[in-house]
Amino acid sequence: MLMMLLCITASASGSKVGKNMKHRMNAVVREFRKCDGIEVIKIGSLPIALARSVASLSGDLDSDDLAALSLIDGVKGLLVMEYDECTPSLKTRINSRIAKVLKGTELLMSAKDDEDNVSIHGAVSTDGDYLDDVIIFTGEELICIYGRIAMKDISAVVASEL
Repeated sequence: MLMMLLCITASASGSKVGKNMKHRMNAVVREFRKCDGIEVIKIGSLPIALARSVASLSGDLDSDDLAALSLIDGVKGLLVMEYDECTPSLKTRINSRIAKVLKGTELLMSAKDDEDNVSIHGAVSTDGDYLDDVIIFTGEELICIYGRIAMKDISAVVASEL
């Protein structure tokens, strides 16, 4: 469902997220990563490429699996910071810093469910063929998917889920 919404909302071209945003978001994570109640996972391009290679060597891949593998072809890095167990004051500081970095980026989608808010930021290439540097922000979790994802691959995964 998330991929389908991304595909639909990302059809309009927008501003580039860029390396400056990536650098600033990484700085926010570095600033808070050693605080109590915060967990950080960072996966670089080499582990992602190795995982992609190992998965593609498996003989059990169906068309859905191949579509998912294509989806991550352009992913260069993944950064996750979970901070739902930190103090409310620290959570407020983190959210303020993340919001400051996201200011001026393109909001692709925003959703609210009960008390949870989710915003997805990123940039659609000028030709509309790619989605660059996707940032998912919930107020207790930050997920940064750095790289370039082809819209045709998003569409293939969405189609396989329907």
